[in-house]
Amino acid sequence: MTDGVTGAVSDEALPCLECGYDLRGLDAHGSCPECGELIALSTRGNALRNADPLYLTRAHIAAILLAVTFAVGACVRIERMIGLGLPGLVLIRISTFCELFPLIASVLLASRDATAQRRDWPNRSQIVVALAIVHIAAYLAVVYATVDAGPYRLLSAFALMGWYVAIFSILRDLAERANDLTLKRHNPVVLWSLVGAAALGELLPEVILLLNWGGFVLPTVPLAARHFLLLVADAYAAWLMWRYRAMLAGVTHEARENWGMHSSQQKLDP
Repeated sequence: MTDGVTGAVSDEALPCLECGYDLRGLDAHGSCPECGELIALSTRGNALRNADPLYLTRAHIAAILLAVTFAVGACVRIERMIGLGLPGLVLIRISTFCELFPLIASVLLASRDATAQRRDWPNRSQIVVALAIVHIAAYLAVVYATVDAGPYRLLSAFALMGWYVAIFSILRDLAERANDLTLKRHNPVVLWSLVGAAALGELLPEVILLLNWGGFVLPTVPLAARHFLLLVADAYAAWLMWRYRAMLAGVTHEARENWGMHSSQQKLDP
């Protein structure tokens, strides 16, 4: 990407990560003449080990929060299936507290990585955070509603499934940039497991209930089957998020070394 003798960008086309300006022939240690972004960010490549360590640290924390969220969800399903003797109020409080984790994780993952070669990042960030907020608001309405909570459950389920698709899109990018075959293979499977479990376990029962009110008589999904589907999906997702945590921990350390060497090289260059 750069000429080792002159320190200039090679003659191959190299678009600026920020604005797309062609940087070929420019000083690799300078800034883009169009937007002022450091040219070094564009010459690093899109590999995750070259990403901003601050962003990777945020992503690492987000993976931990998501792993805890899905693990707590799986434990709640187990309690509802077999009974662990926990008071219902305690479960509600734990679940409500953990509902904040996806929002925090969404904000962390949606923060801008200056080295990401994507032009749709800000839009996707807004979608992820907005869906997380809608889901939490609808969930709280279900928990504390004094009237019929059916519409809030529908809204919560729709927002949750949309959030799954949006957040796993970001996670898929991280797996591809890290070239982690395990994460790339399991990411779509976990995504559609979560979406399918939410559709069958949360959305479909509410739709059936609404249709039954309209005069239709449809069979309901057995409660135990609903909890089992959600349990398997949450447990699978918790495992995957823990794998993301491990990957991001290693890549963050490597990125800090890469950025440290780059900073040292810039100080040595005249």
